[in-house]
Amino acid sequence: MFLPLLLAALIGYFLGALPFGWLIARKFGINIFEHGSKNPGATNVKRVLGEKFGAKGKRAGDVAFFLDALK
Repeated sequence: MFLPLLLAALIGYFLGALPFGWLIARKFGINIFEHGSKNPGATNVKRVLGEKFGAKGKRAGDVAFFLDALK
């Protein structure tokens, strides 16, 4: 009974620590900490990647938002 709760807490902690915006921006070859507001959040990812890659970059920002919301 205690083990599932502990496992869920550990998984939640590690998923919450993942910077999805940074991971997505790195896929596009951008270090998001050096562009825009220097914040790895979905808004900055959408703004920076949207300027550089158009609609594809904006969709990447939407994915970052979706993944952050799942956290």
